[in-house]
Amino acid sequence: MRAAASQREVIAVAQDFLAGVPARHFNKLPPHLLPARITSAEDLSSYAVEVVRFHCEASVELHEVTLPLSSFLSAAAMQAAKLAHR
Repeated sequence: MRAAASQREVIAVAQDFLAGVPARHFNKLPPHLLPARITSAEDLSSYAVEVVRFHCEASVELHEVTLPLSSFLSAAAMQAAKLAHR
């Protein structure tokens, strides 16, 4: 993701990442956290915030799902924001 040269590339990496998350992980999350189609940096950022917020409030048992998601999505949103200012 750090090699991405544009927001579009970051979004594509994020879409690939989310596509690779097993359904059993998403089944443990509330319905509002099922990923919608991410088509912009704003979509990515909004989804990252929602997942991080849920992670902070989630039980320890859900951290196996929420920690990787929140870590990746936060990093992706930050990378997209950096690229917006180039």
